[in-house]
Amino acid sequence: MLSIRNPKYYTQHIRVIGLVTDTGSCTSSGGVGAIDVIKNIYFQGDNGYYLLKTPSSGSEYIVLFKSIHGLVYAILSNYWIDDLVYSFCKNCFIVSVQASVNDHNITISKGRGYISRKLIPSNSISVGRLNLDVFATQLLNERVEYWYNKYVYLLSLIFGLMLVSVWHLIFFRKVSHKDIVFRAIKSNEFVPFYQPIVDIVSNEVVGFEVLARWRQLDGSFASPAHFICEIENDVNILHAFTSQIIEQVCNDKQKIRNKEFWFSVNIGAKHFVNENLLNYMRSIKNISHGISFEITERQPMHCLLEVAKYVDELRDLGHSIKIDDFGVGYGGFSYLQTINVDSIKIDKMFVDTIETVDAKSTILDSIISLAHENEYEIIAEGVETEAQIEYLKLKNVKYIQGYYFSPPVPFERLLELLH
Repeated sequence: MLSIRNPKYYTQHIRVIGLVTDTGSCTSSGGVGAIDVIKNIYFQGDNGYYLLKTPSSGSEYIVLFKSIHGLVYAILSNYWIDDLVYSFCKNCFIVSVQASVNDHNITISKGRGYISRKLIPSNSISVGRLNLDVFATQLLNERVEYWYNKYVYLLSLIFGLMLVSVWHLIFFRKVSHKDIVFRAIKSNEFVPFYQPIVDIVSNEVVGFEVLARWRQLDGSFASPAHFICEIENDVNILHAFTSQIIEQVCNDKQKIRNKEFWFSVNIGAKHFVNENLLNYMRSIKNISHGISFEITERQPMHCLLEVAKYVDELRDLGHSIKIDDFGVGYGGFSYLQTINVDSIKIDKMFVDTIETVDAKSTILDSIISLAHENEYEIIAEGVETEAQIEYLKLKNVKYIQGYYFSPPVPFERLLELLH
């Protein structure tokens, strides 16, 4: 279990991996994702490969292999196919994935246009029963031919200069990852993604968690695993990063008409070592309405009385305070005894125990009872199934966040979802 949950094995192609045997089960997320599908195949399906859509989203697929020893599965994310299709220009490529599953051929295609040629032969990147074809469309040929005829000599010169420059940088200058991250902040390469928080009583979106992404040169976005350590280990970089994200959120939320939402920004231990964040929020008081803060527990906070005073000043400015990933970090219950918070967010690890025999399921009920007794607002994270929603409704948990409704999306996509 520790191996499959190690962040160094995470990939943008696979969102969750898991194992199921007669003696138990485990996943990289700490629970059993897509539990209904997994159970059905495990108890009733024949041995072999399966490729199925997730029950909560048509945009993702489950790859399973069952044998006499048990079942192994992976929940795939198709964002990497989007990266291939739009890597050069819109509709320049068509990506086709073919899978032979239990003597049935399944094809998933993305992209449109008249196929000009097969860009990558399928047998060059086939894996067992899975083949991937990338086709070039006529639009790509036209684009390349136009640019080649018009700028071939100029591009050759530029390319040569780029090679010389890259060679010079590699051999004569060492740039740390921290320097690269700092330059990315100065270049505004970090952008906020938004994951909706839904009131399951009224079935309406009430707010969003703000999750930063790093825009790459090819247009793709890197997750926090690629930059959060460098940012959190330097107080000055952390303040520059946080203020930049908050500024973008304030600009974005002004473009949403006819309804007010809250926007939760993550903060941690290093934010409380000086008053940079507090002074910044005072300076933008007139435009920061609706900004709330989620205290993360990736690093321990030692002077809780000072933190509590800091939090009270943020609350006096009108910002609500939440404890993020409650129960899996350093502080947990000790934070609630000292710091005035408005909400607690139940970590996905505990939500995944719903309808299982996992010992952590009793912890979930205890956290919910504690929150109700102390009149804390509760938000359940990582919700992926209808069964989880029904259980949380029975426990009077009102607010839900997770892939059942939407993954984190950029602001343009958020506006489409709201409409």
